Amino acid sequence: MKNIVSLLIALGSWQFIEAMTESEAIGALEGFGDKCEPKPNEDDYKNIVRNTEDVPQSTKCFRLCLMEQMDLIVDNCKLDGEKLTDLLTMAFDGKEEETAEIANHCNLKVECTDKCDAAHAHSMCILNQMKIKKWPLPELEEDSKQ
Repeated sequence: MKNIVSLLIALGSWQFIEAMTESEAIGALEGFGDKCEPKPNEDDYKNIVRNTEDVPQSTKCFRLCLMEQMDLIVDNCKLDGEKLTDLLTMAFDGKEEETAEIANHCNLKVECTDKCDAAHAHSMCILNQMKIKKWPLPELEEDSKQ
């Protein structure tokens, strides 16, 4: 399940599983971030879990690293629609057709000028398409104050 949570966080759609705090969402990504070069910084993690659209290149490249670890990006900066569908439907039963539509839409929309830019654009496109298709979007919960 941690792999699915991390995938959804990487795609910007982690909220669809369950309500999580920012710290929990970042914690789910840390093992994957350790495998990235350059190493992501604290702001990169926050940008990913907050679904920030306007981000620095370091965050975009972190997202690419995460998506590559999930085998979601193929050589030409395109989403592997079959892999995306397989992974997302583990968390969202019955969404196979919609997930395939989302992958196709985003592959047509996102251009490959830079792999990091394309990975980030794919994530934002997926999130936007899920909103259009009215998938539930719980808010990120605040961390408890200790």
